[in-house]
Amino acid sequence: MIETNFKHTDIGPIPHDWEVKRTVDLFDINAAGDLMRDNYSEVKTSCHIYPIYSNSNIDKGLYGYTSSPRYRKNSFTITGRGNLGIAEYRNTDFDAIIRLLVLSPKKGASSLFYSYYTNFAHPYEGSATSIPQLPIPNVAKGLIPVPPVEEQEAIGKALSDIDGLIEGLRKLIEKKRNIKQGAMSRLLSGSLRLPGFNKPWVTRTLGEIGHLIPNNSLSWEYLTNSGKVANIHYGHILTRFGAIVDVSYTQLPYVEKNSEARFLKGNMANDGDIIFADTAEDDTVGKAIELINIGDKHIVSGLHTFWFRPDVEFAHCFLGYAVNGEAFHSQIPLLATGTKVSSISKPNLLKLELHYPTDLAEQSAIAKVLTDMDAEIEGLEKKLAKYEQVKQGMMKQLLTGKIRLI
Repeated sequence: MIETNFKHTDIGPIPHDWEVKRTVDLFDINAAGDLMRDNYSEVKTSCHIYPIYSNSNIDKGLYGYTSSPRYRKNSFTITGRGNLGIAEYRNTDFDAIIRLLVLSPKKGASSLFYSYYTNFAHPYEGSATSIPQLPIPNVAKGLIPVPPVEEQEAIGKALSDIDGLIEGLRKLIEKKRNIKQGAMSRLLSGSLRLPGFNKPWVTRTLGEIGHLIPNNSLSWEYLTNSGKVANIHYGHILTRFGAIVDVSYTQLPYVEKNSEARFLKGNMANDGDIIFADTAEDDTVGKAIELINIGDKHIVSGLHTFWFRPDVEFAHCFLGYAVNGEAFHSQIPLLATGTKVSSISKPNLLKLELHYPTDLAEQSAIAKVLTDMDAEIEGLEKKLAKYEQVKQGMMKQLLTGKIRLI
């Protein structure tokens, strides 16, 4: 890899030996039409082996399969409606539908390289219509850089290799999450007992083993990034936190300075407190967290939450996993109300039954298995984030010619 000299062009500075051309000079551009139903199958079969892609960004736009592909491999597609300008490289023969744009390379163009460049630079402008669209003329006249084809291919391969690592990690994380879900289901229902434990389990309602503490109703506009009193917001429970929240290193929002004195006179969270999200737009209503390692921090429970404190002793981290387990959480839809937004009331929350071992050592052993799994998943997620950061850096350097692979 070497650095290079630059020249000024209509698309900004590029290496002195790169050119600028219109996209139509490098690619044949077609807008996909209707689905050919005679050749279509929803699933892959021995006859229907070629993928069909649409404008969707889910699963790279995969719609189904065909026996008669209209487009050849080594092309790339760009979404032409809705979420515009998302490019995907296609390495097999395929069909395309519903105005998906297909760019087939002419001599001197690497589709793999330009799929990455399109997602990085967003060189094409959509039309201002009620439904966002990216018409062929807008793509055809779009100016793009043209490195030597050997360099295009080298850049494409380098970025494809890092994408392979990222995709492999994502699949591994998904596999580990599924294994953990299975372990939670069996360990927290008692259908699987860890070796050495045979004491009985009991079933109690939440109201029999603890009590609720009043929460506040502060919305986001009354929270800040620093302060003396941290506030648990239901949005973080639903989208950001796992079952166990280690306060010693987790970034939390805070109540505003002018409200601190009022909260400091009231209840503060303890290690082992459980905070439930009482509302959600899906089946995550009732998702909960257990707070640990609070130390000398001041924490309260905020908008759309229920703050539960056990009166019965539980092993460290056990209760946080137990109230998120399938055996417990599956009761919530039966008691929740609402259509578009589901909610559970305080009385109904306290009616929920928890099945758990009376032996604290068994609780601790179960929690240890699950926290170890979480730690492994968290480590893989950090590795994934690092790889994604590396990819962004590579794109910034390679696709602008700041670093050369020649």
